[in-house]
Amino acid sequence: MGILRLPVMVEDGSWVLANIFIDEGSDSTLMRSAFAKALRLRGPPQFLTVDGAVGVITRYRSKRIQFRVQAADEKFLSLEGSTMKKVASPTPVTDWHKEKAQWSHLASLPLGETGGGVDILVGLDHAHLIAVIQSRVGAEKEPIASKTAFGWIVRGFVEGRIGCISPENKRALEIVQEKTKRLEVGYEVPIIWREGEPNLDSNRQMAENRFRSQLSRFRRQPEFEKDYRAAVEKYLDQGYASHVPDPASARYFLAHHGVYKGKKLRVVYDAAAAFKGKCLNDAIISGPALQPSLAAVITRFREGEIAWASDIEAMFNRFRLSSEDLRCILEDAGVPENVIQAVKERMYIDDYLGSASSVAEVVEEAVAVKNALSSSDLNLQGWISNSSDFLRAVSRTEPATDPASSHPLTGEGTERVLGIVWDPKADLLGFKVDKMLDSAFSRADLVIKVASVFDQLGTASPFIVKAKIRLRVLGLKGLGWTDLIAGDDEIWWRNWFLSLEQLNTLKMPRCLFPDRVKISMVELHAFGDASEEA
Repeated sequence: MGILRLPVMVEDGSWVLANIFIDEGSDSTLMRSAFAKALRLRGPPQFLTVDGAVGVITRYRSKRIQFRVQAADEKFLSLEGSTMKKVASPTPVTDWHKEKAQWSHLASLPLGETGGGVDILVGLDHAHLIAVIQSRVGAEKEPIASKTAFGWIVRGFVEGRIGCISPENKRALEIVQEKTKRLEVGYEVPIIWREGEPNLDSNRQMAENRFRSQLSRFRRQPEFEKDYRAAVEKYLDQGYASHVPDPASARYFLAHHGVYKGKKLRVVYDAAAAFKGKCLNDAIISGPALQPSLAAVITRFREGEIAWASDIEAMFNRFRLSSEDLRCILEDAGVPENVIQAVKERMYIDDYLGSASSVAEVVEEAVAVKNALSSSDLNLQGWISNSSDFLRAVSRTEPATDPASSHPLTGEGTERVLGIVWDPKADLLGFKVDKMLDSAFSRADLVIKVASVFDQLGTASPFIVKAKIRLRVLGLKGLGWTDLIAGDDEIWWRNWFLSLEQLNTLKMPRCLFPDRVKISMVELHAFGDASEEA
């Protein structure tokens, strides 16, 4: 990461340190809104337009500001930029003053500690300030240093510290490790508040407005009300929620609404609902992502001939755990290290799936994991597999369940495993794409529809990328976010959506290595082709 820590001038002439991120991939300079407020900087209001992934355009309320930075050589640099709530993710903290001694090409440079939350992002609108004046390059895989108008910037990592995390995420892990408690049944985990939180204004007025809207929908849709009340009663009956003794004393309310998933209604809690510019999520540290990547979990699911999947019943209503917490639970239960490693690699949030060469190889592991989690009130349920022997072995350790109630897609012979459509009987993977042809399309409609095609492993990329290229062309033509497409563009998109439905006929074997005992050597061949469009 190209990041420095330099003084920035406050409105009264004093100076405060800021983490400044040099980003040659951005065409704009941005300052974190809270930091600009702390500097007491003023500027005209504006709407900031950000062009994101797959053509998604978002508009933010912003201010145009001017500020001064003191470079490492003590020269003053004048910059101009826009405010934004968050300009970049936190970066790992590294004290280059201590670390530089490891490399002769860095040892003499005036370097200090860098990293943490990013306050300012400097883009190409100040290209003259971020241009490289001088470079220091070492051996292969060693950090490099670049001198700019701001000072020396080091890019690279310190050996053995690839997993280093930001101070905020470090604090989040410390809170979880310190305050997580083992109860008689299950675990109690803390809310990971930011420094100085909770400091939330009473949002009762907003909550009452949302509640009135909910009651209005109940009157229009009696069946929706019936399902909603049943869902809330279930939370109360199973102890996931309780009545507030004195609602008049409550200051902050968490709004909620109902969403159908198939025929089942789920109550969704809206922690992102802002009141006076602040929401509950703003006061909580999200923490680092500790679960394995989704692609890695799905790939392991495809390795062996025997595959299985299961999920934890109502996990998010009991408490929230990271994959690291699940590892601790297994250690508490005295589970062997190989089983703990399997969970770390095969569990994604509340889904547990994998594959192996034989039933005997996996039954012991699956039962051990199930029993360990069950002892902490986390019950794996709804087992599916391409092996009836595996299902029989697992079912001996749990009460009989109705497969149709656990898996709504069973009637079609397919299941969704982390978004992937799987036919366990035929052991084939495929797609399930809904019809998307409408009477008219806006640019926003097209972005949503293209993004809705779940293709985590990139199987359909040659087809999907054509739509993403076409979306960019619409933007280059100046088509507005809500403008309807017409003419040749409309014809192209209608043909593309008709072709998209053919993905429903695409089937491919789940198992990558059938008859593994007969395989003597495996080679991975990668092919890349540069494109001016993609």
